[in-house]
Amino acid sequence: MTQLNSFVAVYVACGGTEVAAIDYFIAKKILRKFDQLSVAFIRDEIDPFISYLNKKYGKGVMVECISYLENLKKSI
Repeated sequence: MTQLNSFVAVYVACGGTEVAAIDYFIAKKILRKFDQLSVAFIRDEIDPFISYLNKKYGKGVMVECISYLENLKKSI
């Protein structure tokens, strides 16, 4: 949480938005860890998570996360 708070503050100070900072942080810091795991066990959870992100933040707002998840889904 400390890293996230610091990152968001710096990202916003550079002219970005809080949501864009959170999107980038989640995609690059958290979701990339799925590359090291066997993704087969999360295959059925990718589409519901994309739906959740679109519902929670608005359609097309979490671009980095959705793009990463779509690429992950293609690689399965």
